[in-house]
Amino acid sequence: LRATEVGIERFGMTGHERAILYQLAIETGLRAGELRSLCRASFDLDGAAPSVSLPARDTKNRTATRLELTRPMRDTLAGHLMNKLPTAMAFNLPPSTHTAEMLRADLLDARTNWINAAKADLKERKRRSDSTFLAESDDVGRVLVFHSLRHTRGVWLFQHHRATPTEVRELMRVGSLQLVDRYTRSFRVTDDKLVHRGPDLGPAAPDGAAEAS
Repeated sequence: LRATEVGIERFGMTGHERAILYQLAIETGLRAGELRSLCRASFDLDGAAPSVSLPARDTKNRTATRLELTRPMRDTLAGHLMNKLPTAMAFNLPPSTHTAEMLRADLLDARTNWINAAKADLKERKRRSDSTFLAESDDVGRVLVFHSLRHTRGVWLFQHHRATPTEVRELMRVGSLQLVDRYTRSFRVTDDKLVHRGPDLGPAAPDGAAEAS
């Protein structure tokens, strides 16, 4: 996002606008077509619970939806949409055939900056160049597309928000828990304290011991 923010104009979008677009896509899980349909009036940024709404005709499952926004996202959008009329499009997205190309170009800029940050440390520079971090495809052949931002949202709901499968289904707007499984496949347990969160199954204290303590 930092690299994109200061990036050159691509497909009629400034780097600043693209950075907001990517951030909104990750924070909401909205698909490219849904993002393309948004106008200024789609956003409620003035209330206690800022949100973005789509009518049924603009969603994949043909169900009207309202998604709450974080306050930092609200503040960012307020600046971006400040001078737009209610019917003006929120983002100047390119045709669907170019959204992945646009994202990959920004990813390449970010990767190049990251590699160059190693400067004269040749060993570290080689390590970064040989890695797949910020690369268009990873070491098992998975390729980045614009929809990958939605996938990131689904995985992060589990990993960072500690959401339940039912909550993920609701927020990602999918029809069944079976479809939620696509996000659990990318989830990796990183909290080694997880095993200590369960109830204590040790021997019960003798009668009266709890009161004595």
